[in-house]
Parts: sequence; structure tokens; C-alpha cells
Amino acid sequence: MPAELSPEAGRRIYRIMSNVAACDGSVAAAERDVLQAAQARFGIGAEEAQALEAQGAAGEGMEIGEDKSERDTLISCMIEVVMADGRVDAAERKGLVRVAKQIGLTFQELQDQLLPHIS
Repeated sequence: MPAELSPEAGRRIYRIMSNVAACDGSVAAAERDVLQAAQARFGIGAEEAQALEAQGAAGEGMEIGEDKSERDTLISCMIEVVMADGRVDAAERKGLVRVAKQIGLTFQELQDQLLPHIS
């Protein structure tokens, strides 16, 4: 985890990653691996991870800080989780767009940084 990110930022990112991983109705094994790596990266214990995943799956707490480092890390993590199983289906694309809007990513940010990786 970059030094600039606070523990709270890591938890916000993990919650959103969980939402994106579950947006197609299930979390594939490869997506689960990415989430587990993020747990370690952000220093999140198993019990807390379960709570964050439940919140994320329910669409709760879907906010991100204004810090550019946090936003950039989130975009990178979203790319990692949707690309984990080697394919991005229509539900995942729709979920990414929904999450991007919900957390205040501009269309330009989504287009420039996220969509080229999954097209």
C-alpha cells in the first residue's frame, strides 16, 4: 500500500472492490484471490473483510476520498478485480459504470483510465 493512503482509504477501496467483484451475481475464485491480496495490502483482517464485503455487496458506504492517490489506487484495484477472471461480462461493465458514477469518477476518468483495460 502506498504510504499516502490511510487505513480508512484502504477500507473504502476494499469495500468498492467487493462491490465490483459481486456485481455480476457471484465472486469468481480469481476475484476472491484479488480480494484476499487486497486484504493483505491494506492490512484488513478476515472478520473486518467480511463486514466490508457485505457492505460492498449491498452497495453501502460507496464513497471515495478526494485524494488523487486514493482515487488512482481505486481505479487500479477496480481494473485488477474485473480482469481477474480474464473476462468482463455485461453485468461487470454495467457495475463499473454505476460504481464510477456513485463515487464521483468523471466520465473522462472512467474512459481514460478504466475502460481501455477492459475493452
